Amino acid sequence: MNFLKRAYLYLVRKKVKTLFLFITLLIIATMLLTCISIQTAANNGVVNIKKSLRSYFTINAKQLPEGLNEKILKNILSIDGVNGEYILRSYTKAIYLDNNKNLLKIKTEGAATIPLGCENAGKIIGSSNSEKDSYFIEGGFKVIEGNHITLDQKNVILLHRDFAYKNGISLGDTIVIKNLENPELHVEVIVQGLFMNTREQNVGMTPSYDLYENVAFTDIVTSSKLIFGKLNNVFQYGDIYVDNPEQLDNIINNVEAISGVQWEKCILTKYDQGYQNTKRALETLQNIVFATMIVVMIVSFIILVLILTFSVRNRMHEIGVLLSIGMSKSAIVLQQLVEIFIITVFALVISYMTSFLLAEQVGNSLLAKTTKEYRVVEQKNNNNAVIEKDSELEKEVRMSHIEVTISELDYLVVWIVGMALCSITTVFAMIPIIKMKPKNILSQMS
Repeated sequence: MNFLKRAYLYLVRKKVKTLFLFITLLIIATMLLTCISIQTAANNGVVNIKKSLRSYFTINAKQLPEGLNEKILKNILSIDGVNGEYILRSYTKAIYLDNNKNLLKIKTEGAATIPLGCENAGKIIGSSNSEKDSYFIEGGFKVIEGNHITLDQKNVILLHRDFAYKNGISLGDTIVIKNLENPELHVEVIVQGLFMNTREQNVGMTPSYDLYENVAFTDIVTSSKLIFGKLNNVFQYGDIYVDNPEQLDNIINNVEAISGVQWEKCILTKYDQGYQNTKRALETLQNIVFATMIVVMIVSFIILVLILTFSVRNRMHEIGVLLSIGMSKSAIVLQQLVEIFIITVFALVISYMTSFLLAEQVGNSLLAKTTKEYRVVEQKNNNNAVIEKDSELEKEVRMSHIEVTISELDYLVVWIVGMALCSITTVFAMIPIIKMKPKNILSQMS
């Protein structure tokens, strides 16, 4: 009778022991596959958040009298790691007039103050893409008539609906905006759209020109002429997006190396807190899972050694009989390996289904314990110095779910680890038998 048949008959005859070993191996395989799958999902999560949580840095050049121009922008966009996406912004205050140079009415009710000269003035936001301005993304602004402003437009403006209705302005009408501090700088613009605020403004100490109704958006060419007296795209602020948030510091250093700009008067602020917070949570999850995996393997090794050692001792009589009929020790060890391999194969097959049901629940449960809500309330420059606090720029980041799947590679790894673990523990448990002389084994037969 060959060892394969003996192994099969032993497993069939010892049903309770076989079932006990099968359940043990199934639990071990399920835990290993679950840990490896969560680890892989966390690794993929770090890669995915680099894409999904877009990171960028802002250049604040408000202290530069000449602002930043298109040449500087092109130099910045040519830096490796900058993905070519950007938003330009400028801010000023302007007096509103109709096309006959008559003053337009602004909202003053509820304002904390009406600064001298601002009785007919509002806040002007020059933007290369008004749709991505924080007022529309976070402040609840919504275009209700017309269209947003884009980079290729000039001499257009978006007005608040209430301001437009109060002054009898419609889409396509022309108004004039005049720089409050330098009246010689003025621009005639066409009303391209009307917006409204969907959230009530917390007025507090807000001056009249900052009331929502008095805010207007223009294209970057118009704001360039209104602020700097130049017709090209000169701007005060630039949001520059990058491909890899981990390269932000290096990219900022390269920006500051561009000649022709007084960078010491500029403030460069990186925005990657969402990525860093989520990455930190995923790395914590990875560390927990890796430690768990090591513990599982160590504990599994000990448990299997104890089970198999106890089993070998109970089979001393059987081993003695096999030796007495001339079977070699290697054949006996091989039979033991075949027995545990048969059980392991069934356990590994079933573990795919049990891990599939368990992995995502365990992964999300662990992630929920390692992920916290983060709120960015401080802007910092590249020297890590706090430069500004702005409630409009506060952000919350929370990652509460990861996609855990059982990949073919993960499953293959568990098969290799499982088979190796069973082989090592079986041989380890058989060492006392291998070392004993046949006559000593026979003398212990009862």
